[in-house]
Amino acid sequence: MLQLSTGEMIMAVNRFSFGQLIIFFCSAWLIVGCVSSPFDESEIKPVNRSISGRVRLSNQISPDDVHVWLDGFDVSARTDAEGAFHFVFPATVIESNERGLSGSFNLYYYLANFKLEKTSIVIVNGELIYASEQIGSGGELKKPQLLVQQMEANTIVEPQMVWYSDMPNGDTNFQTIEIKASFRTFQDTSIIYFPTRVGKKTGPLLFRNIETNEVTILSSLIDNFVFTQYDTVTSIPLERIFQLNLTPDDLAPSTYEVIPYFRVVNSDVPDGLIESLGEDVLKLSPDYIMMPVKRVGRRLLTLKILK
Repeated sequence: MLQLSTGEMIMAVNRFSFGQLIIFFCSAWLIVGCVSSPFDESEIKPVNRSISGRVRLSNQISPDDVHVWLDGFDVSARTDAEGAFHFVFPATVIESNERGLSGSFNLYYYLANFKLEKTSIVIVNGELIYASEQIGSGGELKKPQLLVQQMEANTIVEPQMVWYSDMPNGDTNFQTIEIKASFRTFQDTSIIYFPTRVGKKTGPLLFRNIETNEVTILSSLIDNFVFTQYDTVTSIPLERIFQLNLTPDDLAPSTYEVIPYFRVVNSDVPDGLIESLGEDVLKLSPDYIMMPVKRVGRRLLTLKILK
């Protein structure tokens, strides 16, 4: 900071006129202001715009792919293999949010066959309020969010490896595979939409290429005739068996995850959350694989050509 002794001040008074003295002292004050902030630097804080945390699952399987979505904002994240998630709000998201700069918003944790959970997030004047009962001072959840499984979705493919082979007439023989889809609940009942036909596809099955993530949708035959498109799932397993004959024209040699098409009916899930998953995530389309569902069982099918 600029300092003047008493002698220097007297010399300045004798040397300059009154008007010159006014200019002198104003200039000195401006110099001091340039090198020293009038505010305590510890009070200048960055705007809080990030949230992070972890998710745990009640069945102790990998907590990856949980969809974390904040109501009222177009921001979301998926958990990693450790259940961790993190996202940062761009400044334009908070400043231009149509619901205003202040309010309480719900942070949802979604897996289709688990109980939906949420955390309340408070925003005041465009800034996330930290250090609440659930959110720490750094924007992290104070404890992992537990999701409780409501329904088990099990898929078994038999056989899991199929060999294509050429026939004497030059054609390639087809191979028959069987897929058993079963569902059961652990406490309450669940309702699923499990159609036998969607458009021109009967017994629709999705095959996701593990290497390329491309999706092929094929029809199949259902072993037992099914009358209803909706089923109530209880603790007694609900089963459906699909059969289909495969050729290289249907699926090229590779490894696939086999995914039966169904939807869990849950009126508690906000429409905005479903929309954030993808435009056609509810439809029988390649986007359906974006629906977060924890599946178990032997779901992989490997196709090879016998030389």
